[in-house]
Amino acid sequence: NGNTQERYQLVVDRFLSCMGKKSKALISNISHRDILRFIKSRKDAGLASKTVLVDTKVLGTAFRLAKRLGLSQHNPVDKAQALKPLKSTSSVREPFTPEQVSDLLKAADEEWKTVIMFGYFTGARLQDCASMQWDDVDFKHSVIMKRNTKSGKDKSLRMSKEVTTILMDQRTLLDSETDAMRNSVFVFPRRDGGKRNPDGWRKNVKEICIRAG
Repeated sequence: NGNTQERYQLVVDRFLSCMGKKSKALISNISHRDILRFIKSRKDAGLASKTVLVDTKVLGTAFRLAKRLGLSQHNPVDKAQALKPLKSTSSVREPFTPEQVSDLLKAADEEWKTVIMFGYFTGARLQDCASMQWDDVDFKHSVIMKRNTKSGKDKSLRMSKEVTTILMDQRTLLDSETDAMRNSVFVFPRRDGGKRNPDGWRKNVKEICIRAG
């Protein structure tokens, strides 16, 4: 699908960037040493072992296709894996620290600053933010009906002063926008008032994280 193709293209682009001048060479000239250099660069970037392993598998798939097409007689990824096997270890995701959130806010535009702050103070997932509707917000009783799109279970969330301010500012912002956004049932709508695509948002988040370092 489109997401898989984009993922593959991103890995190939990173590999070519790591290759430097050799990126213009024939595929048959790429050796296992080039693969090992790429793997090392990914590890040095602080990526999880699972991510490095997935990237390496993507390259392996690309070189297997090249071999079937007669563009190369060997798959350098196989030799690299044989010499230095990669192992994937489970990683534990931890919440952003206040300092990291501050860095993200500096790297984000105004729209994303609102979403980041809302997610930080509520723990809401991107998919939950995308599907959140104004009917879920009860300003009078300072409560949000949190629709968990992953578990399917709804629960109420007491709004803190910070969350109340964020949502009131968001309501004011939408009221100053287009009719479609002003009349949208969603708290964080698209320009046409429709529901946001969580996958597109995830890509935006990654870009903001990269800019924030």
